[in-house]
Amino acid sequence: MIEKAEKFLNLYVILIVNLLIIAAAELIGNGRYFYDTGLIHLIGAFFAALVIYRIFTRYHLQDQFFKKFMRFSLTAFSVLAVAHILEFLWIRFLPLGQEIIETAVIGFYLTCFFFLAIGLEFILRVARQKSEVNLHLPTIILFLVIIFSIFFMAFGAPLLGEKIKAFLYVYLFWLVMLGIFIIIKSLELKRVLPLMSGFINYLILGIVFIIMAGWLEFFELFKPLFVDEIQITYLAHFTVYFALSFIFLGFGKLLNLGGIYEEVKKEIEKGNL
Repeated sequence: MIEKAEKFLNLYVILIVNLLIIAAAELIGNGRYFYDTGLIHLIGAFFAALVIYRIFTRYHLQDQFFKKFMRFSLTAFSVLAVAHILEFLWIRFLPLGQEIIETAVIGFYLTCFFFLAIGLEFILRVARQKSEVNLHLPTIILFLVIIFSIFFMAFGAPLLGEKIKAFLYVYLFWLVMLGIFIIIKSLELKRVLPLMSGFINYLILGIVFIIMAGWLEFFELFKPLFVDEIQITYLAHFTVYFALSFIFLGFGKLLNLGGIYEEVKKEIEKGNL
């Protein structure tokens, strides 16, 4: 059953699903239905759930080489699923300002990047047969500062009022910085383990699209004259859908990587690791 689903959910099917969602959002209810009902946010949670499903169907969750990376990835995309569910609930049922909501969502994107970055660091260290816990102290401090600010945002945002803008700019800056960090680490992993190139290529695409989505969330606050509020909201979420679609396809590339241990062993013997 799972194997049939894996074959069905390929690049073409996923792209067609995205295009059908875009068409439905733009056509149903004069282009307002998905916006007015909040469905546009719940679909984001659906795509995150697809990534979570694919991670759960990988045997690598218990694999000695992959397990920490896969578990951190599972946490990262669970955060994204929760982010879109909360965004729906906030907009529909809580009287939070738009600035607070957009800042909180970007904070969740940042949290996702945080867990992905840690996961990549672990898998690189295992590949090089280094200590899994010997992360660089400055990196640990940086991540702790970021995660502290994110949790502070979750509990303190409603009390900040206009001061929330300062967090918004800080979050956008760190979203770009952590995105670049993940891309660098991904390229490093690709060099160390070429067998993972298919996964890395899709992951990098997904990271770039999530960064774009974060900036589009930011532009929702300014309501540019050339794009109305509904369309900028749609564009931000369509970008997230594509990002998670690429990452979903990327995790599909991790199926049956049985030769990775032999590859690591050869690289160690060559002195490359």
